[in-house]
Amino acid sequence: MPDRERMAVPGKEGGAAPDVEIQGDFNASPGIFEARRSRGGVLSLSPLNQRRWRNFKRNRRAFWSLLIFAVIFTITLLAEFVANDKPIVLKYRGELYMPIFTFYPETAFGGDFETEAIYRDPEVRCLIASGGLQSCFDRPDAVMADAADLHADLAARHGLHILGASAPVFDPALGRRPVNRATLYTPTGARGHQDKQIMTRFEREEWGIAPGGPLRVFDTALGRIGILICYDGEFPLLGRAVAEAELVLVPSATEARAGYSRVRIGAMARALEAQCVTVMASTVGAAPWSPAVDANTGTGGVFGPPDTGFPPTGVIAEGMLDAPGWTLAEVDLGTVAHVRADGVVLNRRHWDDQAGRDAAVTPERLR
Repeated sequence: MPDRERMAVPGKEGGAAPDVEIQGDFNASPGIFEARRSRGGVLSLSPLNQRRWRNFKRNRRAFWSLLIFAVIFTITLLAEFVANDKPIVLKYRGELYMPIFTFYPETAFGGDFETEAIYRDPEVRCLIASGGLQSCFDRPDAVMADAADLHADLAARHGLHILGASAPVFDPALGRRPVNRATLYTPTGARGHQDKQIMTRFEREEWGIAPGGPLRVFDTALGRIGILICYDGEFPLLGRAVAEAELVLVPSATEARAGYSRVRIGAMARALEAQCVTVMASTVGAAPWSPAVDANTGTGGVFGPPDTGFPPTGVIAEGMLDAPGWTLAEVDLGTVAHVRADGVVLNRRHWDDQAGRDAAVTPERLR
């Protein structure tokens, strides 16, 4: 007998006899054949397979596993739609664009190229956020040079010491990756720079910023000044490295209240440990033209040790949260010298007493 057979099955008496196709392996065990209408009918299961499906549904674990698998499989069908390098929808100059469905050249957003926009490119992101601001194409080193000249001029004209905002700088002496660098300007025209030491996750994973040159302490007309850029202010050993400083400047850019609080707490802790004055300056407000600092939370603050000659809270002055403006304080560095010599506590002098007592501790079970 051939492996596959076709036969006609009559319908009910007095009715039309539809063509029904019987297919199967006649050499296999009985009961595996399926009946299927061949003329526009609806698919149906054989009685045996119907019984098998009912038995399967009675196994709740298997049935729900099938449903969960089907849902997950359906979701994965959208993976290529969600996980891609194009936005699903974006807004540019008040109009909505859908790059996931439509080709848009870079020129559509104020760029130079007729090729498709690379939406992860910082310049393209800047163009979209700013509505086509041409300064998105400015070279960072040229912008930083202009900013440096401006700060130097302001310091000289007003007799000030100014710490400029930190920014990425390419220094061939330190490798191929940029470092995060801030520059201190004095009234005499002298300049000194400080590189950030420890990178946040965003700087490491998104930007590839590298640790810069070593920590420094600058001997100025104001006194000895150290600089701990943002995240660096949260690390005690970095604060100890600049313990000779009487003033420690802590510039910061934090997106959320939690980030601001971490840097503020770090700055206050460094003032306590080194018995010095720390000065925190935060970026505030929205900057949609810059993907790097588009959201900013913080305020200015001047802190000292809660000890002799300083406020009991350690807060000498602070600004209003998220409000731009000056935070002013008058500081006598003679007070720093006095608290270091004869404070109620002598944290700075007693720092080395930790040596030999700071080994890793093995937990003791007390349950």
